[in-house]
Amino acid sequence: DLRERLMAKTIYCARAFWRRDGRLVGGQVHQFLNAERALEGGEILAKSAAGASVFSLTGEPDVDFWGEPILLAAIGDAPLEV
Repeated sequence: DLRERLMAKTIYCARAFWRRDGRLVGGQVHQFLNAERALEGGEILAKSAAGASVFSLTGEPDVDFWGEPILLAAIGDAPLEV
């Protein structure tokens, strides 16, 4: 319905990953204003880590309800799912 779509918001995020004991461990999730900035942020994060994931989330922040994340990029050694 139109009201629900108007309340929905998309956020863009990047998260660095490091190798620890043979597995990938994710760091803090950083939020960005748009997909382009998130991709730039992911590139920067990946320079000091094994890799980074860049993804978007759409949902209703007022009630902290979010849909499934959509992977925009996996840079370096990062999981292919979010």
